[in-house]
Amino acid sequence: MNLNTFTHKLTRIIIDILFFTCIIAIATIPWWGHFAQTYMMIGKGMYIILYLAGVTSLYILWLVRAFFKTFQQGNPFEEENVTRLRNCSIAFFVNALIFAVKIIFVYTNAALLLVVMFGILGLACLTIKDLFKQAIKHKQENDLTI
Repeated sequence: MNLNTFTHKLTRIIIDILFFTCIIAIATIPWWGHFAQTYMMIGKGMYIILYLAGVTSLYILWLVRAFFKTFQQGNPFEEENVTRLRNCSIAFFVNALIFAVKIIFVYTNAALLLVVMFGILGLACLTIKDLFKQAIKHKQENDLTI
């Protein structure tokens, strides 16, 4: 399988751009957060939500980068990726919880959409994790067959 196609290179570049953009966004929350608080009437409590959601999103992107690296190396079916997918699903559920708490204090349709989206992504990661576990099991059985 050709693992250096244009699509794979483009995907890797996009993942890296998102990762470093997330770092910059988290680091600059005090500056643009002040602007949002002044002109968009966002409360100071939103800073905590922005930091928490940003850090969990950064963690998800870090896991995706590591996962994609093993994919490009030609061996995605390994136990580390199962662990990464499980941790990714936990991070998605944490993000869903963060925005569910936000809804309690300030209801927005966007926050409700994020709760649903992060919940679905968490469930999808758990499903893919189980698929990878099954693939690893078949691969190990196949490797033992002469």
